[in-house]
Amino acid sequence: VRQGSGTRLIITDQDLFAQYMKTFSKQENGILDNPATRNAYILMKLLTAQDYISLYDLADELYISPSLLRSILKDLGKTANRYNLRLVNSHRNGYRIIGPEAHIRRCLSQECRQVKDISLSLHDSHASNNEMQILTNIIATGLKSFGIAMSYPTINGLALHLMIAINRLETNHVIELEKNFDTLKLKGSPEYFLASRIAQQVQQELHVLL
Repeated sequence: VRQGSGTRLIITDQDLFAQYMKTFSKQENGILDNPATRNAYILMKLLTAQDYISLYDLADELYISPSLLRSILKDLGKTANRYNLRLVNSHRNGYRIIGPEAHIRRCLSQECRQVKDISLSLHDSHASNNEMQILTNIIATGLKSFGIAMSYPTINGLALHLMIAINRLETNHVIELEKNFDTLKLKGSPEYFLASRIAQQVQQELHVLL
């Protein structure tokens, strides 16, 4: 610091400084690569948070200003509305998104799929790096055994749905079936047998209860 001139940072170790700067880039999860990915990450945080999220804490995490984050939240509120969800704001506690569990899962699978390693970013996730591949293989094998053909993007989308369902169950978020839901009719369908086989394999290979 020089009186009348301002402040200047002198770097004495370029390699060490480069390593330090990498901690700000968050390239490992792609959060700050582009605005769309960053906004999807914010949406995912709001959807999976167990409580309100502080505006200032989230702004600090993403290295953006609170005013920019407020603008992003305004747009994300409109996105949430499309899924019959609601962005709520507590002046004391911050923000969160609330609504039916089925709608939260649908919003996660549709709007947050571009977040790299989404399984590792989900709240309290115990997922490993290769969980998506394991789920994809299980679903593909099950479809093949029943003679059902699907494209890879569709299978990958189903794997993402399943991964989100596993995480939501692990964090005690369940979908309540309607009282008039006909479970007996469902159990007699080919889709039920396929889903049961996939669930059994997931339990065996990933040691989770579905």
